[in-house]
Amino acid sequence: MEKLIIQGGQPLVGDVHIEGAKNAVLPIMAAALLAEDGPVEFTNVPILSDVFMMQDVLKSLEAQVNFDEAHNKLVIDATQPLNFEAAFEYVSKMRVQSSLWGHF
Repeated sequence: MEKLIIQGGQPLVGDVHIEGAKNAVLPIMAAALLAEDGPVEFTNVPILSDVFMMQDVLKSLEAQVNFDEAHNKLVIDATQPLNFEAAFEYVSKMRVQSSLWGHF
């Protein structure tokens, strides 16, 4: 494990931007379908083709999805009745690890 050692007696000030991870955001997007109490908001969402494809999958299930790429913010509202079957045209294009799909 790497670490930083700070010397000098000065307080640290500033921001660090951490990129979002595809392998984390895709299953979390799917889990947003379970929310009953309103829209789910995600920040720091990476701008990747798989995120757009998952957005299309969720929309094919009738979830409301809004991805603000300028701010890396994604809002998913699945509170209305949803379809039970995702459109194959989108699911077949997903490059998600096959081990993830075994859990759904």
